[in-house]
This record gives sequence, C-alpha cells and structure tokens, in this order.
Amino acid sequence: MVRTKVDRYGEHRRCPRLLCGVWTGILLLVGWSWVAGVSAAAQQRPRVVGPGESPAGNGRVVVPPAARHKFVVGEKLVYGVRVTVPSLGLRDAPVARFSTEVVEQGTFHGREGLRLLVRAETIGFVKATLFDLDDRFVTYLDPVTRLPYRAEADLKEGGRVERTVTVFDQSGRTAQVNGSRSVKLNGDTYDLAGLLWTTRNLDFEGPTTVRLSALNERNGTVVTVEIERLGRETLEIAGQTVPVVQLALRPLDASGKPSDERRIRLWITDDAYRYAVRITGGNDLGEFRAELARFPGRGDTPEAVPSGK
Repeated sequence: MVRTKVDRYGEHRRCPRLLCGVWTGILLLVGWSWVAGVSAAAQQRPRVVGPGESPAGNGRVVVPPAARHKFVVGEKLVYGVRVTVPSLGLRDAPVARFSTEVVEQGTFHGREGLRLLVRAETIGFVKATLFDLDDRFVTYLDPVTRLPYRAEADLKEGGRVERTVTVFDQSGRTAQVNGSRSVKLNGDTYDLAGLLWTTRNLDFEGPTTVRLSALNERNGTVVTVEIERLGRETLEIAGQTVPVVQLALRPLDASGKPSDERRIRLWITDDAYRYAVRITGGNDLGEFRAELARFPGRGDTPEAVPSGK
C-alpha cells in the first residue's frame, strides 16, 4: 500500500504507510528530522556541559533540573533505520538513517545556549523510488533549564521545501512560529527535535510514568507524550553488551488518553552516558527498528563544568 500525495507545489510524494509511521515514531522522539555535518567546534575534543544556576529570560533565577544526562559537546550519534513490510517485499530492509549531535555551546541569538542538530534522510531504494526525504533541525537549548528558546526546521521531502523558525518564550508560555503565528503553551514545552535529549535525562529511579509536551511546529499544536518505564535489561548494540532501560512512549489521543497504536519503544543505556540505542515501533503493515550504529569515544568522563566555560 502506497500513499500518493500532491502538495501545493504540484509534486507527487509517495510514502508507504509504514514509512510514514516510522517518521511519526522517530520524530516524536527526535524531531521532524536531523542535522548532518560536524562543525569545526564539534570536531574539537568533546567537553561536557552541565547546568548551573543562572538568570532565566525574564530575569529570575531558576533552579536547574537534576542533570542525570550531561551534554557532551561533540557527541554525535548515528542510527540506521530498518523496516519489515511484507506487502512491499521488505524484510529487515535498510531504508533511512538519522543522527543527533551536540554541536557547540556559545551565544546564539542574544543569549547563551547549546546548539543541537538532528538530521533524518531516506537512503537507497526508498530514496530513489518511494520517498526522498532529507530533513534537518536545529534546537537552541537553555543550558540551565534544558528548555528550547529557538528551533529551526529545514524540510526537504520530495519536491517540497519548507523552513520553519520557532521562538519560545517559556516564562510567558507562548511560542512564535515564523514571526507571525502565536501558540499558547500550557507549561514547559520542548520542540520535537529536543525531546530525545529530555528523555535521556529522565529519573530512572523515580515515578514509572511521566508526561512531556512538545510543540509540533508544522501545525502549531502541542503534542503530549506519556513515557512509561517498563524495566531494565541487557542488549547487544554495535558489538557491545550494555545495560539499558526500556521506555514506552504513548502520545495522547484526541480524548486525552495515551495511545499505544504505534507501539513506540525506546531503550536508553543505564549509565552516565544515557545513550539512546534503539527505537522500535510499527502498525498493522509492519515494523521498524532504529539502532545506534556505533558508540562515540568514551575517553571523557561526563562530569558537569560550570555553565559558559
């Protein structure tokens, strides 16, 4: 089964239903896609950024959340995405790759922040014949609150090219999309691309279920995801045996109830690095699996350094 869409540019974009589901599952975690390339700053020796108390955008001092996961400047995680869709003759077939990267810490758009980059792209047969996608996202994160203050999305999907810039006012509970549309926020809100980093900082010893909210910049709606800690286990990933925590991610449906329709699961290493190593999901047509291709070098101890240094 293949969906054929005609966008406003008159281009036909064909997306198998499961592949659309793949992006829905992944993008709930890491955004509408991801940014490639290692900048000059990212190629330097990785250094770890930990939060410290500092003024928020409205001048008040905020108490930072517990830093269970430390931002390592230069950390880049690359994932391969494989799908099984019997109706299309695809069995554990490589269809896409995506990456997440902590590029640098510095001053961006008038305030201190961390620049996070994410990219997703289809590859091979899928890219050539079914769905040509190359989406890139940048998130500017406050290093203290770990909340975004700016997000940039550059989408290339078939013949459709789109750029979206969102500016968050977390204290004012609003977000401006492309300088014209205002979205009301009910509380601390992430952009979709920054949601995975937030998930990596969850308390694995605290409540088994939490809810996080993220802004879908495409349509200006806020998506709430319930995250349940299912348990601990051991996985073989990229040639290494690692202890992990398995999480279930269930977006709330129109009635406000968690939906497990796409069976989204996420495994995060149960150590100081908190690497997301596997994401799975599926629907009635098949299943997808995104898995970390290799672990970064672990020469640096993930200890926080004072913000801004």
